[in-house]
Amino acid sequence: MSRSTIHILIADDQEVAREGYRRILETEPGLEVVAVADNGLDAVHLARANCPDVAILDIRMPEMNGIEAAHQIREACPQVGIVLLSFYDHPSYVRTFLKEGAAGKAFLLKQTIGRIDELVRAIKAVAAGQMMLDPTIIDDLMRDAPLASLADLTAQEMRVLERMAKGYANAAIAEALVVQERTVENYVSNIFTKLHLKNKGQQARVQAVLLFLEATGRLRRADELPKGDN
Repeated sequence: MSRSTIHILIADDQEVAREGYRRILETEPGLEVVAVADNGLDAVHLARANCPDVAILDIRMPEMNGIEAAHQIREACPQVGIVLLSFYDHPSYVRTFLKEGAAGKAFLLKQTIGRIDELVRAIKAVAAGQMMLDPTIIDDLMRDAPLASLADLTAQEMRVLERMAKGYANAAIAEALVVQERTVENYVSNIFTKLHLKNKGQQARVQAVLLFLEATGRLRRADELPKGDN
């Protein structure tokens, strides 16, 4: 077995979907499906037993939804890349999914996955720690965010923003940077102001993270990936 092989877990309550993914992905060089589940709870158990490189999860499954399953899988195996598949692009789903960090995560709409190579590219992206979003989702999340630049942020504000992108809460950022939590809150407020983000809650946090990832080349749109990047 090659060291470069990406080991994959697939979880989808629709047999046609999960078996279709499995059969096609197993024909791709460098990919190996090591476990298949038909509900979120079994997906978590199988991930804990196998610690795959990537978990492909349907957002709506019995026993446990894909977002909660992703959370529990990451708790057990922090390095697992997550590809979340959904028919729904509701921004609240995406914000919840990204709340604990964006690295190694992809959120794709089932109806826009035109060819299997798009799923393969998502798998390879999250295995490499990158983030990928369906372009429709990016547009929805960034609709109220004006064009902004990170150039006005101080070095310390950039350090705070980088940790926000990794899913650190303010208390954890304060501990990492050896400052008071109130100081971090001020940094976060300054970041939102400098990036012209009107909403100061979780929506602004996700928008700020997306801007940071895009500026640092860590955010990839599914429709902008090079077609030969397999």
